[in-house]
Amino acid sequence: MKMIRTSRWIQAGLALAIVSPAIYFIAMTQYSAVTHPHWDHVELARFIVAYYDGTLSFWDLFAPHNHTRPFLYRLIYVANAVLTRWDIRSEYIYMIGVGLATWAVHLWIIVRVIAPGRRLHAAVTAAIAGVLLFSPVGHHNHWWSMMLPLTLANLLMVGAIALLAPHAASWKRNVAAAACAWLATYTLTNGLFVFLVAAMVMQASAVPWRKPGRWAVFWILNLILALALYMPGLPKEPATGSRGIIELTGFVVAYIGSPLAHLIYFPFKELFRSSNTLIWAAAIGGVVLLVTADALKSGWAGMRRREPAAMVLYLFVGIGLVSAAATAWGRVAFDAHGIGYSIASRYAIFASFPLFGVLYYYAATGAPGSYLRRGLSLLHLGPRFAACALVVFMGISINSYYRGVHIYREANLLDQQLANAFNPEGVPTADDAIVYPDGPAVQALRDKLKKYKLGPYRFARVLNAKLGSATLANAEAITADRIVTQEFRTTHAGLSVLSFQVVTWGKVPTTYTVAWKLRGKNASGWTDLDRGTLNAGELRDWSNVQLSLAAPTAPEYREFALDFTAQPGGDTAAPIGIPLFVPQATLPKSLLQPVAGAEDKFVMALTARF
Repeated sequence: MKMIRTSRWIQAGLALAIVSPAIYFIAMTQYSAVTHPHWDHVELARFIVAYYDGTLSFWDLFAPHNHTRPFLYRLIYVANAVLTRWDIRSEYIYMIGVGLATWAVHLWIIVRVIAPGRRLHAAVTAAIAGVLLFSPVGHHNHWWSMMLPLTLANLLMVGAIALLAPHAASWKRNVAAAACAWLATYTLTNGLFVFLVAAMVMQASAVPWRKPGRWAVFWILNLILALALYMPGLPKEPATGSRGIIELTGFVVAYIGSPLAHLIYFPFKELFRSSNTLIWAAAIGGVVLLVTADALKSGWAGMRRREPAAMVLYLFVGIGLVSAAATAWGRVAFDAHGIGYSIASRYAIFASFPLFGVLYYYAATGAPGSYLRRGLSLLHLGPRFAACALVVFMGISINSYYRGVHIYREANLLDQQLANAFNPEGVPTADDAIVYPDGPAVQALRDKLKKYKLGPYRFARVLNAKLGSATLANAEAITADRIVTQEFRTTHAGLSVLSFQVVTWGKVPTTYTVAWKLRGKNASGWTDLDRGTLNAGELRDWSNVQLSLAAPTAPEYREFALDFTAQPGGDTAAPIGIPLFVPQATLPKSLLQPVAGAEDKFVMALTARF
């Protein structure tokens, strides 16, 4: 009975260890989510606004951003913005969903590569994998929804490995894995590395390996096609630093060591500043690379036979190392920070690949013939040592997860600052630099979001302001020889849309162009604020017309004049007209009002949106 009770306690402990990191990830993401536009959101908003402007084409989504073409991420988030009026909170549904889906794929790999009779090994491996996958070392990929390109590409890349490794000789699996690689590539450039590494592994495992194998040719052809379609037009970032072999090597070593080093000692105190633990990360990285090289040597024969565990090892390690090298080439000479980028939080997601590969290979095979296994055998370190090491690792990880709560709290405070920047009036604030360093771009973003009621302004009120009563008094025809003007005032700032009705006197209007202009009055006098045209031939009797301003009006404008006239040369034989109404006896002061001294004149029935 005692052994059964102990066994159940162990099972319960392992189950808790497996699910706890995922629960932590969900809770911290919910708590810390940045739900207001921030930095890359400004770039994404360009596509969302273009959709509402009617100028967005499908191919615009393939446009480069820095050195990537994040088509899939843009497609998802633009479609989501249209469905939710860009409720940024909803983007974290995708972030959490992708994170959990990646976890599920990792668990599937563990089940496939570890023999069914080794349940304890599988459970322990799943617990360690969850700790690495949801580690607060990668916090940047949790609290900011703009990291979806990294997390989604990670899911697709791991999915390609899961498809390819257990069935390397299956056409269906190879094609499905290649599809994942294509989708990953058009989410983040790292997806290209799947083609390269898969081709290398498939060729190394071909028989004979010196003769091109059909699977290697398949992956090479995919790589060539992907490069031909993907690379032309990508901007080249100017290098300001050195790309010497020492800098590149140091970057790669610290990059690979960062996930484990910072899980052992969590150093992050600020959201965007990397820790000062570069040497520590490089030291751990050196150890990880030595263990990885030892595992690769052990798994070489198994990889040549395309055994699942060895294929998983080589694919994970290959993609991780190529990602490290490519990131080093792009970042080490980017600016003065140089090698410091190697331990940035967002890169932990790909830097962990070698750790996963080695972990799964050791759990599945024990790495026969490896120097590490020989050393442990000589020291007679058996299961008890492994159990103690696991307890120590979990204890250290729990401490780092606890220390990581601070960084998520910082993200929550950042979101509060961003909320201040998107004030109801839509005017510049001291917090604009937090949104984006380009002040005019921030104001342009606010104006567009207010105009289309998106993001922080999706719940903005619509004020229905009738300057006239229900009693129709007259209608003024819009022709080229006259200007029809309506002056009005408002106590609200940020006028963005005006709507009204037109009459045609029961006829189909002739085709001509009506020009409209909105003028605003401030302390300096009258200023033209916006203008546009209407096609009279497309309008019908009592149809509604909506004038969307290019940007909400500035707070200093509270008195306006809306002018209409027909452009010369058009056929105004059957014109359109503006219906005028008897003024109301009283008007709510919060809505539109006629200008002082014009209360007894006939007026338009305007609807205003702020």
